[in-house]
Amino acid sequence: MFRFASGWRRLAALGAAAACVSTSAVIIGTSGVAMADVCGTAANGTTSWSTNAPPPGGAPNWHPLRSVWVKRAPGCHDYNIVHVNSSGNYAGFLQRSNGTWFECSAGYISIPGNVTGDWVECSSVATGTHMTTDTLQFPGGVGYRVNI
Repeated sequence: MFRFASGWRRLAALGAAAACVSTSAVIIGTSGVAMADVCGTAANGTTSWSTNAPPPGGAPNWHPLRSVWVKRAPGCHDYNIVHVNSSGNYAGFLQRSNGTWFECSAGYISIPGNVTGDWVECSSVATGTHMTTDTLQFPGGVGYRVNI
């Protein structure tokens, strides 16, 4: 015959069950954070500056080319800006195997300064690809943070 636990045995069993649930929640929560950290790497840099927007499919005229990133595995398959120090228009560029650069399809996008967000510059970026960000407004470049 089955007997229900009473008194302190019952409280001990409930306490053990609660501890098990709490531990599981911590482990599950921690694994979610770890996965987010694996998807992309944050890095700080300075934008390149071009004298004019390149024609479609053309390369910018940089004065100078500054921070260049290399897409690492496993990554998120995107090149995203997560913060800029000044409001302006920013465009992501990828380098072809022949060394030329091309503008990503998002084009120049307006990003507010000193606001944390997630603006996609380039999508479906292959591991090993060189990436940079251009702006037309800041000849001296401007600080920015990316998730690569």
